[in-house]
Amino acid sequence: MGSSFNKLIVALDRKAAKDGTETPKFLGQFTRDIGLQNLLSNGNFADWTAGDTSAPDGWTLDNGAIAKESTTIYINSFSAKLTRSGSDAVLSQDVATTRGIAYFKGKTITVSAWAAGASNFAALRISDGVDSTESTALATTTAFGKLDVTHTVNASATQVKIELLTKQDGNVFFDGLIALEGELPFAFTPQSGSGGGGGPSTDTLDNVCDRGATTDQTITAAGFTTTGAASLTGSVTLGNSDIAQVTVNSAFTLPTADGTVGQVLTTNGTGTVGWATPASSATYTTSFTNGDLVSGILSVNHGLGYEYLRPAVYDENDEIVIPTKVKSIDANNTDVYLTGFAPITGTWHVRLSL
Repeated sequence: MGSSFNKLIVALDRKAAKDGTETPKFLGQFTRDIGLQNLLSNGNFADWTAGDTSAPDGWTLDNGAIAKESTTIYINSFSAKLTRSGSDAVLSQDVATTRGIAYFKGKTITVSAWAAGASNFAALRISDGVDSTESTALATTTAFGKLDVTHTVNASATQVKIELLTKQDGNVFFDGLIALEGELPFAFTPQSGSGGGGGPSTDTLDNVCDRGATTDQTITAAGFTTTGAASLTGSVTLGNSDIAQVTVNSAFTLPTADGTVGQVLTTNGTGTVGWATPASSATYTTSFTNGDLVSGILSVNHGLGYEYLRPAVYDENDEIVIPTKVKSIDANNTDVYLTGFAPITGTWHVRLSL
């Protein structure tokens, strides 16, 4: 692609950063269309496996103190708070470990980040073990501003270390780091309607999660809406201990706890879904003779726990007989009237079922 086009892209992005406005939307789409990938792991500081005061995943604390920050943020749920006391605080990541240093020798690398802190506190540096290039310190106060640094890796380089710097005693908050091959200073950038630095309100999953990531990704949002068709693979979890209920398509609300063994989901037809014990399919069968009848009535103690059961009576020839009457006594007892057949001969059978 021509150098004039490159310069146009750079000029538009830098003008947006200088004016305090949004980076043009097509720049984000442009990175997706041409397949650019972030060289940094965990550039959005989403993962802190070692703890809230240890270096975030993929990063090394070379000097100073680090902490996971959830209040002063710009892109996602967390930023990295880097604190200096006496000498420059440095949080770093060597991107050469992924492809090997030979791949990067002679290549140009550009790193962009969002940072907030006192004026001239925050800076970026790329160090290859032979040479290094450091950005101009960010001239801002508490608002997030954009930092860029570009460096061509020395032919004798031993590393490609991306370093976040706190240049004066105090705190700097870093968020949305991206490192790319080339000279275009892209950055994680909020879309229009984000409300000024709280992160995207409407975006693609490619933007919410690091593009090309091979580890599990997490989407955290105060309100999250998807439109159109969506396809998810793998394990999907809806809700957690902080979410009271999950409603599907405004049609029904799922229960907030698991049921007991053997229960099934049922609906009341008005949007409430709950656990219920299914009707038993148990039956009771017994055989009897004329001696078991009292005034032509067979009293059956079935013990099924249900009052209203379906009877089936078979005579000694295994032919079905319609009883004169069937009367439910209680949930465990039923009277079968055979007055029209008494006295009976041989052995008959009765079955009661739900």
